[in-house]
Amino acid sequence: MTNFTRLTVAPVLSLMLFGGMEASAVNHSVGFDIHNYAYKGKFNREQKKFCFDKADLVTRTEVNEGTLDTPDVTSPKPETSFSAAELIGDLDAPDGSTWFYTANYKYDYVEVSEYYKRPIMREYEFKIYDADLNLVGTIKDKVNYKEGEVAVPGAELAPFVTRNFFNSDDNYEVVVGLYVNTEVYVNNEYSIVYSIGGEKENGYDKPILVRKDLVGDVLNASVDGEENFYVTFMRDDNIEVEDTERDPDDPDYMGYWEMLTSYGMTVETYAKADASGNIVKVWEKRIRLADLPGDQMSSPFLISFMRDDKPYFLYTQYEDTFFNPYYDFIEETTMRENNHLVVDLYSVENGAFSLQKQTLIPTQLNNQDNDRVLCSYYSIGSLRYRDDIIFRDGATAPEYMVSVEDYSKENDENYNTSYYLYNADGSVKNVIFKNAISHSTLADLPGFDPLEVFISSNLMGDYVFKIVNLTTAEEELSFTDKFEIDADIDPELITSNMDRVPSGDSFKYAIELRSPGQDENGDDLMRVMWIDRNGKFERIDEIPMGNGVYYATVLIESQSLNPNLYDSDDEHEYLVLVKRGYPDNQVKEELLVAKPLSDAYPEGKIILYLKPEEERGILKNIIPLTYSEKPMLVISYYNEFTGMNYEDFYKLPLTASDTSVDMVAIGGGKDSGIEFDANCLRASGVITLYNMQGAKIAEGTDELNVAALPSGIYVAHANGSTVKILVK
Repeated sequence: MTNFTRLTVAPVLSLMLFGGMEASAVNHSVGFDIHNYAYKGKFNREQKKFCFDKADLVTRTEVNEGTLDTPDVTSPKPETSFSAAELIGDLDAPDGSTWFYTANYKYDYVEVSEYYKRPIMREYEFKIYDADLNLVGTIKDKVNYKEGEVAVPGAELAPFVTRNFFNSDDNYEVVVGLYVNTEVYVNNEYSIVYSIGGEKENGYDKPILVRKDLVGDVLNASVDGEENFYVTFMRDDNIEVEDTERDPDDPDYMGYWEMLTSYGMTVETYAKADASGNIVKVWEKRIRLADLPGDQMSSPFLISFMRDDKPYFLYTQYEDTFFNPYYDFIEETTMRENNHLVVDLYSVENGAFSLQKQTLIPTQLNNQDNDRVLCSYYSIGSLRYRDDIIFRDGATAPEYMVSVEDYSKENDENYNTSYYLYNADGSVKNVIFKNAISHSTLADLPGFDPLEVFISSNLMGDYVFKIVNLTTAEEELSFTDKFEIDADIDPELITSNMDRVPSGDSFKYAIELRSPGQDENGDDLMRVMWIDRNGKFERIDEIPMGNGVYYATVLIESQSLNPNLYDSDDEHEYLVLVKRGYPDNQVKEELLVAKPLSDAYPEGKIILYLKPEEERGILKNIIPLTYSEKPMLVISYYNEFTGMNYEDFYKLPLTASDTSVDMVAIGGGKDSGIEFDANCLRASGVITLYNMQGAKIAEGTDELNVAALPSGIYVAHANGSTVKILVK
């Protein structure tokens, strides 16, 4: 299935190891993978995932070849394309913009058996492009194998760019993450730093730093245009603990438990290079794996963030090992009593770490009346990552949203999770939600409190969606997956694929419906339901998909549902992924950007239609970059036979029509009741101004001065009229 993501094409420092971590020099506990803690860039943590529940309701019993009739579609051409590359990724630039890169490798092949030749990477080459897709530079180097190292299964860029961190020259800097297999099945990880356009040696770029660890966290602490970063590296380590409980049956022998609790990580945070040209270590922490928070496999133990232009680091771990000692790998584990989640908040001043507040949160079995629950995992950052740390006005210490996952005997994969708001003293302030099956984050909108959808089930077996205000912990709206529009008709079955979208001074909810519709020709229609803030039904949009559809989903994301994003008129457009039947019993993904059926477009309208290509292969990722000043739609293809990736960049909006909203000329626009003189909007009553993403920018009565706003197009609303203005 094609992955819809907000950005990431391939997670940086992802699992690319041929040898299992359990075979490495530091034998981690089962299920632990240090790569889960590697830095993956801001977009992985902010991306809104698609929900694919109940997909079988759009499935046919046999594969029939399908079509989409598009006689009037002239799909726009991409502004830029990346040709064949073995890897395409993205980078966070120092100024906050998004850069991109391509990677290609050179291999030798060593015959391992009659049927297999092992690829041995000899060289890698990365081309780095800025936000305007201009080539910034190229990094090319040889792989320098050390004794016992045999192959490199993966090499990619850590997803960030610096300029004055690793040295003091004016070149941009990137970090190559290199993963190396060895003869003894140990996986060595390296961070190799290069200066773009820097010193070369025998035609290859010369590293300015080589480290045997991973990039674990990056904090851009730049203020007022002065670049400042804190980069945290991490590596496997063995940690000796003197008071580790030994097997009472054999106290003189280092047994299973003592060995298990010696596995750990060393975490080191560095500030930018000093006058000597070396980055400066400002903090070091060693942590046992048995003390990691949450499920000890993926919950964050380090969260860095900025507040009031000041860097902060939050570390969480259990005060003692999460489990009681056990001395055999087949012995049943039990949750330790009288334990705490230790929350240490550090502020940073001139590179010096200072403990601001330590909070001890008691950890106990969450549902003690349920004897099927074996343990409850506590973590901060598992719900909304950085936004789980809440500073109230005037408060000297934050509150924390804590996720508590109940692990039961019946289910090894899915947990019921409860969410609590804790005070800085470790006491519970509010119960946000208990026993959620799942949850979905709704878009943050200026002027409104953050909302989260929590999903549970009732005694009838229905899914229950409760929208909760995370500031007040109060329920704002509740409905089941059988949404009743009218008591006289069957309810609509809904999915968890939903978000809120700005609408005037309020917002609406868009929800993907579970069952498709069909038009009079038997073609399938994607259906999206809109309800107002109070849950009142407004309409169902039907988007044409053609026939032979085996599965489909639509991108329900606030920015992507801005009616001016894909087309510059006032009609909504939808980005839809379709699995369609092809000849030879195949099913392949296609992408549509389309308008729904309406009075203006009785059959809908396809704006962009993309299919698999013979040379470039299948659609791999669809990435709407909607948060930037230069929105783009990024489409990547993957050829399964050659292993090559391709990428197209479409400038948004895809069309330039502007017929639904008037553009106010300077001195004109009186028919709309709104006047504009290049500096000031005038109308009778309240004037509300929005940006092109639908976010409210400003408001005034009778007149509104816009002279100080950045140049661009804005939407003004007053007295029931809507116009666009151009601020120069």
